[in-house]
Amino acid sequence: MNKPEPKIRAVERPMRIAYVLEHGDDSHRWLDSIFAECFSRHGGRHSLIVPYGNSVISERYLAWIKAIDPDCVVLLTYQNREVAQTLSAVLGDCVFEQRTRVRGKVEDFPRVRGEGMALTSLSWIPFFQTVSGMQQHAVERILDQYPAWPDDGLIKDNFGTLHGSIPRYPMHEHIGVRPLILTPENPPENRWRFGVVDAEEISDAYSALTRIAHRGVATLAQMSNLNCQRFTHDHPWRDKFCLVIGDSLEDRIVCWNAGLLFDDATSQRYKTLRVPSTVLDDPESAERVAEFLRAVNWLGSNSGPSKIAVRSYSLDANVLTDFITRTQQQARSVVTFERVGTLDDCCPEQSSSFNKTYNTMLPASIATEVLAREAPAVINAPVPHHLRYCAGKHPAFSQGNWYVDLVIDKLNDHGRFSNIREAWKIPLRRQLIRQFVRVERSRILSSNDLSVPVSADAALIEITQPDDESFFHCLITDPGYREPSDILFERDKVATYRYAEPSDKGRYLAGLLGMFGSLYNVESVMNTRFWRRQLYGMAAPATDQRAEVKTLLQKRLKAKAGLLVIENDEGWARLAECVIQNASRLKVPRLRTRFDWLLKQWEEELNEAIEADEHLRRQADEIVRDASNELKRSLAFLVGQRIFYRGHEWVCRTCSHRNWTNLRSLDDEMSCEVCEAVHRLPVDVAMDFRLNEFLATCLREHDTFTVACILASIRRQSKLFFTFAPQTSIFKKYPEEQGGSPSRELDILCISDGRFIIGEAKARAELIAPSDIKDLAEAAVDLQVDMAVLAVLSDERSVMPDKLAQLRELLPESIAVQMIVAGWDDEPSSYL
Repeated sequence: MNKPEPKIRAVERPMRIAYVLEHGDDSHRWLDSIFAECFSRHGGRHSLIVPYGNSVISERYLAWIKAIDPDCVVLLTYQNREVAQTLSAVLGDCVFEQRTRVRGKVEDFPRVRGEGMALTSLSWIPFFQTVSGMQQHAVERILDQYPAWPDDGLIKDNFGTLHGSIPRYPMHEHIGVRPLILTPENPPENRWRFGVVDAEEISDAYSALTRIAHRGVATLAQMSNLNCQRFTHDHPWRDKFCLVIGDSLEDRIVCWNAGLLFDDATSQRYKTLRVPSTVLDDPESAERVAEFLRAVNWLGSNSGPSKIAVRSYSLDANVLTDFITRTQQQARSVVTFERVGTLDDCCPEQSSSFNKTYNTMLPASIATEVLAREAPAVINAPVPHHLRYCAGKHPAFSQGNWYVDLVIDKLNDHGRFSNIREAWKIPLRRQLIRQFVRVERSRILSSNDLSVPVSADAALIEITQPDDESFFHCLITDPGYREPSDILFERDKVATYRYAEPSDKGRYLAGLLGMFGSLYNVESVMNTRFWRRQLYGMAAPATDQRAEVKTLLQKRLKAKAGLLVIENDEGWARLAECVIQNASRLKVPRLRTRFDWLLKQWEEELNEAIEADEHLRRQADEIVRDASNELKRSLAFLVGQRIFYRGHEWVCRTCSHRNWTNLRSLDDEMSCEVCEAVHRLPVDVAMDFRLNEFLATCLREHDTFTVACILASIRRQSKLFFTFAPQTSIFKKYPEEQGGSPSRELDILCISDGRFIIGEAKARAELIAPSDIKDLAEAAVDLQVDMAVLAVLSDERSVMPDKLAQLRELLPESIAVQMIVAGWDDEPSSYL
């Protein structure tokens, strides 16, 4: 069965940013800047704020930021480089930007806006102006503020304003929406430097809550929380509105991060609210908060009144009792108090429980695909659905970048199944990005797919695919790189190894795969005991004489207790002489066979399989009756792959030389290759089948099938993607600089589900020497692989656990180790 046509699939999504914030004298100011920047971005409301304290990030926050997989991490600590190094081991491929902070120094005007400008949250306005529905209303007014208006935190923490988030101010006439402006009391009459058309001004933020609850009034918080990031469905906080009371940094962070637990603002616009503690002494403001909650919240109302959870890190229950009682009455909701013990309380229990946003009211993310029969392929960058409504409108709506996640089917697919085409799963090594795309700030996702930033001006993405040799050469010899703006950027970085090429053994494996067509075909044929015995019996007939040779050497060299000790040159000479004298005892390869010989052995194999299986015994007659046809089909495949050649073998009656004539050269009369005597072709000639000499050499001399078997075993373990390179020689300098002798040779070099794996492969466990283990460990550290493997076909002495333990001692914990004792299926074959 043929694999499906290769495709490239692209899905758009918002940019993802996370912030790491350390407590300090100016932390609240930095938090203000973070909130303002997040409100300005499409999807920005689902940006995670990671608290950093006592020189650590908690395990639960590490799991959370890993699940979010941010495109950029902005570091706001006093030791940014150390934090970046810690997170890089967890996150892999993302950009680490920093804002320098000095302990004891207060930053008056903190700014966290990064270099890569994201698509603005204002881009949703044309969509709502055009499309209306049950949950979608045209934007009549947008919340803004006069620059001198004092904010106690209610607006900047929960809703955002144009002045606070959008650099160009004012923009009301640009975006075509009338402003709802928060203005201090007694402002100057000539306060508007630019014309503000039909402005509605409010001096009290708590009075503004009533207007915000109205469907025609939009806020940046709402628009930055549409069709955005993933959420978790099993957190206990999700069944109630999260109302946080308090002014501490912990209160503000908890309330913000709690918003990431819910789905987006499509159905319910606001699900969290942080209220300053001053509201406890202001009954009128508290009443406004309750009225707002009554208007906008219906969480937990399926079987009764809506539910609200009052939470606080800085305040106790006894301080909040009166507020909770009044809110329950005025909001007509069930209101409970839940103390926030630590910042970890809002973290998901399981980071794997994140789901994509439900698109019940808004259209799903746009996806496109294109056939990728050859490289390079060009695909149209999918545009966020709502951005299509911005065509022809002010550039303020469509400026900025979003990301396109790419799933790229591999052209030369080594996948396990013949009817499924696998997509690239790229190890988290930034140097590999340039093998596929040449777009700045592209990255490899935690899912090992590619993601590319695009804008309204970049309509096309050009994608190339490297061949396997180029891919692994880049992986080994190209140093990883980071953007110059990245705190971990290193100038003139050089890789440990400068060059890589297939070794002699690797070339034999490449030839073998070219002959069979794929690793899948090698596995299918060699996993059949019948063909494996036939091929080894023809190419390497002495393999079953190992015990006989071992006994002979012990006897002739007088080995004691099964141990052969050679202490000097004389001992080596005796061993060589014994081998030479008894070489004639070994069976000589005979590379030819006939169909009737094969059929006889195939029937014997079938009978053995039938005897061992009750199910087969019920169908014994049918199986035996079809034996000839099944052998013909299988043999035809092997002939088609050039594993066998058809022809005629004949013995010269004059000189007894065995001649071989291929099918195309057969004639009625043929001359002997030695004495040129004429041989007449028999009338009833039967075709002979000659084993490919190259295949016989692979079996007999290079043990090529050992590596193929182990690669097939690793491939069976992979779930999504597998690719490999044949045995490879790697050089710390260019070959001409070190006399052509490689620094090391890698038997196993592959990618499995995005993990970079190297390994040592032998036919038997006792052949793995301590030097092999040491070389493998050094190469694994130099290449910073994900896993190092010791692999064998047999483990007669059960020594592999000890050898694996030796490897484990030589490697850091970041590199996993695995032992593989592979082997072909040794049960009697019941089919070919």
